[in-house]
Amino acid sequence: MSQLGLDGLRAERDAMLDVLRGLDDHEWNAPSAEAGSSVRDVVAHVASTHRGVIDREHLPGNGDPVKVRRSWSITDLVDEFATYTAKTTEVFGSMQGSDKRIPMAQFGMHPVSALPDLYLFDMYGHLRADVLRPYGPVDREEPPRDEQRVRPTVEWMLGAWPHMCPPADGAIELVLDGAGGGTWTVGGNGTALRATVHSAAHDFVLWGTARQPYSAYVQIDGETEYAREVLARVKII
Repeated sequence: MSQLGLDGLRAERDAMLDVLRGLDDHEWNAPSAEAGSSVRDVVAHVASTHRGVIDREHLPGNGDPVKVRRSWSITDLVDEFATYTAKTTEVFGSMQGSDKRIPMAQFGMHPVSALPDLYLFDMYGHLRADVLRPYGPVDREEPPRDEQRVRPTVEWMLGAWPHMCPPADGAIELVLDGAGGGTWTVGGNGTALRATVHSAAHDFVLWGTARQPYSAYVQIDGETEYAREVLARVKII
């Protein structure tokens, strides 16, 4: 999924940059849907994570990157985002085809070729769930929810699920509809299915990160109460 993720990351990066270049001062400083963060804080976070790939001095631990950037001009924030998101896509492109596995913090072990999926997941969620309406304050047309962006995001989340969420003793079938969708089995270690959860693939990004309540986006067949217990503990960040 990594090459598709790289294509999706490039497309999402271009779309987010178009949004950022059209924001006014009020929109930059408006509260985002992420608690305690303005739009400019969200952008500072995304830009600094990409910069950390290229410039190790900007990794977490060398001061809060979001707080540091609150004194920056909007022009400088946009320039940093544009510069370092372009550089990371070049670096990630050079890693395609590699099967080397590395620890990725709380997400577990993954091949380095999956890094575009991780960074796409981060950018996709922040832009669409934290910045743009109907959840965030910025009223702009949402970029396409297409295969190259949604599928790698979903695949990354499902790969991170076992590392970030309490284990599910019984198996749940997750059926995601729309672009990037598919059918996956979560938990259970090969045991019989106890429930099937239906959702749109894009909506999984909303409730799978606990940005929105799962109950507003899913339909459950089978052991409803068990599925609800599992879904209530899902938070992939």
